[in-house]
Amino acid sequence: MNDNISLILEIQDAFVKSIVSNLWTFIKAIWVAYWPYIVIFFVLVFIGMTLQIIWFRTSSNKKMPRWFNALVGSIFYWFFFYLAVTILYFIFGSQVIDGIWFAAIGYPIYRLNKIFLIWIGFWKQ
Repeated sequence: MNDNISLILEIQDAFVKSIVSNLWTFIKAIWVAYWPYIVIFFVLVFIGMTLQIIWFRTSSNKKMPRWFNALVGSIFYWFFFYLAVTILYFIFGSQVIDGIWFAAIGYPIYRLNKIFLIWIGFWKQ
């Protein structure tokens, strides 16, 4: 029984590594083809955030469009979530990808995202 579980975990670990490898290959191919557009996109987001923090020290949803606030919130949420899953994957292995882990990680990261964006001055409380 224990051998079956370890075999399943090994297969799952190989599967996750294969997906990560394929995803990394895809990202490198996209980067080579579209890197100027990607850089311009992130520069524009950074400029928009900087202008909002410096010039518009009021609530962000009154001064910037709603889609921009959602975009910045989504980018930071994705970044924090990916960082947390990566750290937990290296600590606990492929079990992080299973079951309730995503929900258990997602809610604290959602709160951390909000606290971080309030802390840097992008959102007002």
